[in-house]
Amino acid sequence: MRDWHLAGEETPRTVHAQISLSEREARDGAVIPLRAALPATCCACGGRGETWMERCESCNGCGDAFVSREIWVRTPPDVVDGARLRFTVTPPAAPTTQLDVTVAIRASGWRVPARVSRR
Repeated sequence: MRDWHLAGEETPRTVHAQISLSEREARDGAVIPLRAALPATCCACGGRGETWMERCESCNGCGDAFVSREIWVRTPPDVVDGARLRFTVTPPAAPTTQLDVTVAIRASGWRVPARVSRR
């Protein structure tokens, strides 16, 4: 219902993240798991921002919540350090989100956990 009323008015939100690749993963391409907090409809109020005429405490009245989801990101072969990859993510029952991923290449063979920030 909310999507129907707001159709065409909202621009996709952007979530920024960083992934770390080994030199081999950067050269060959890889599929990397990334945990990101993506926007979703607040479960407490159903996206209305209120419960029984009072502001929803769970979402602070905005109707949105952030849900941690695991996303698998495919990097192209020969990606360079500092490259930015953009993806459009549409989770079930959630708004479309732009995922802006920055690539960091490390010299060692072990993986550093991905970092995510919301803006």
